[in-house]
Amino acid sequence: MDQIQCPVCGSSSKLQFKLKFDVYKCPECGLFTSDANFDFSFKSDLELQSREIGLKKLRFGNFETIIKKLEELKGEKLKGLEIGSGNGWWLKVCQEKGIDCTGIEPENSHQDYYNANGLTVSYGFYPSPEVKSEKGYDFIIFNDVFEHIKELDDLIIALKEDLAENGTLIINLPMSDGFFLQIGHAAQ
Repeated sequence: MDQIQCPVCGSSSKLQFKLKFDVYKCPECGLFTSDANFDFSFKSDLELQSREIGLKKLRFGNFETIIKKLEELKGEKLKGLEIGSGNGWWLKVCQEKGIDCTGIEPENSHQDYYNANGLTVSYGFYPSPEVKSEKGYDFIIFNDVFEHIKELDDLIIALKEDLAENGTLIINLPMSDGFFLQIGHAAQ
């Protein structure tokens, strides 16, 4: 297949790379997508210690900036959800700032870190009844995972249900030249 429909803007995304899975790029919004399917038995072989050395300081600084802005917008007694908690660093920074934040993560490779730091993480995929909040979340954040999500329609419905009235959606992407960064600069 040489084209698929872009899940964001609906344009025809064209095949860019033939790898293990095909990678497509939308000519309208620039979003890269793939026909990859998640292997639920997957366990990452990423060298976690090397990743921590290279990224931890940068990420913690970025998280501090996001939290400062959140507190300016929302006040201090915040309740949040992180979708795709990975290494747990966002949850740890929230904990240190007194923010009640829960995570959901498909892999359990960081379970020892979660347990050692008293972090609340459910295992599975969002949306999930495991992370429902009766009053809704003040914020829901995606830290470097939004670009992996394929079914945006279902996601948007779930986010609308799980955010409190006037809740904030935060999408933190690992790209400095992507569509969302350009939109952010245009909105300023």
